[in-house]
Amino acid sequence: MNIAQPTLAPAAPVDAIPRDYNFAAAILKHNLDAGRGEKVAYIDPRGSWTYRDLAARVDSFGRALRALDIRREERILICLLDSIDWPTAFLGAIKAGVVPVPVNTLLTEDDYRFMLEDSRARLLVVSEELYPKFAKAIGACASLAHVVVSGANGHGHQRFEELLAAVVGWPDEDTLIKPKAFVVLKSPDKGDDALAQALKDHCRQKLAVFKYPRWLEFRRELPKTATGKIQRFKLRAEAGGPPG
Repeated sequence: MNIAQPTLAPAAPVDAIPRDYNFAAAILKHNLDAGRGEKVAYIDPRGSWTYRDLAARVDSFGRALRALDIRREERILICLLDSIDWPTAFLGAIKAGVVPVPVNTLLTEDDYRFMLEDSRARLLVVSEELYPKFAKAIGACASLAHVVVSGANGHGHQRFEELLAAVVGWPDEDTLIKPKAFVVLKSPDKGDDALAQALKDHCRQKLAVFKYPRWLEFRRELPKTATGKIQRFKLRAEAGGPPG
């Protein structure tokens, strides 16, 4: 009796597999390179978000992780309801080399306490509606250094949108990327070099040396989408900064 042998596809050459591969960077770049930058990538109750919007938010979240001193291979725990903040945090962590730990939103306080402790997460990203289930565990978890809340009520912690403020990466004379801030004043005519320096000095006193903005630019308004999202890629493009 003859047994038919399956035809196997030829194995890919070893050099076809990149030595260094980042899933988040690859999937975003693939869609931008394919010309989908202005195509809708995600829809949530706040509106629609393009691939370019998502890529900008992912980069901003990655920079925020570095500013919070969350290092590569450290963990962050993500407990978010469906919104643009979920892919922003998940992909942003991966692109920054940080390990995201997404968890089910229907668990109990005891479950979340165990997960925080067992994962040794240094950052918790949680929806405002789910925060009460974490409130008791937050103070008791020794490894947890930061809490970011997605929603209007931060429960005393930094809000997700505040974390993604109008700060972009900017190259210095050595092509190193450092923070540049764009500021909108209530009284636009008061923006001058003295105030800019005062604001930078204030940030330098309050933040670690790698966090404070090296440059500060006053704007009468920030470029935003129809739903009010800051378009950081336009800030970079308008001022001749690096893309992304």
